[in-house]
Amino acid sequence: MKRRTVILGMGALTAGTGTILGTGAFSSVEASRSVSVTVADDSAAYLALDATENSTDFVDQDETGQFRVRLDGSVTAGEGVNQNAVTRLAEAFTLRYQGSNVSGPHDRGAVSARLFADGEDVTETLPEDVVQFVPTESWPDGGQSDLTAPVRAASFGPGESARVDIVLDTTVLEDGGSGTLLDQVVFVAAANPFDVHEF
Repeated sequence: MKRRTVILGMGALTAGTGTILGTGAFSSVEASRSVSVTVADDSAAYLALDATENSTDFVDQDETGQFRVRLDGSVTAGEGVNQNAVTRLAEAFTLRYQGSNVSGPHDRGAVSARLFADGEDVTETLPEDVVQFVPTESWPDGGQSDLTAPVRAASFGPGESARVDIVLDTTVLEDGGSGTLLDQVVFVAAANPFDVHEF
């Protein structure tokens, strides 16, 4: 499974040999391997989250290239979305699958998302459709499902992308909602579509 911004590359190989016995067997081997781990900007990672095409006060890339959404009053006079209302951030960012490793049907990988509040996974405990990540038009495979919907995922081939809307619907919350809905979203990409549901 590929997480959002971690790229693994194997470096040069080195090995140390043990004592050789007369029969060709050996008593022990100690081998070392070098591994290079690179963290990329969100727009350049295997699973790219690119807000640069439609950067706003609410959605942008910070100075390190990290994608962020701020609806907490930190960038404008407003301090959150309305109660008993549906708020849509149209074309908030572009989601691009830049990996080449696929094993799903028709050589496609899968992408989904999990929602967290105060460190707790709330994807399946929040009422359905409160927070949605949906395609502006459609996912590359033609679907339009929400990335956070349980046991649902979007299908992407290598290099394929889609613009994404963020929808926040507080009409389904008790008393219209209050407090913090979520503070972190984890996007998950996997070569096998079934793997994204095991995260």
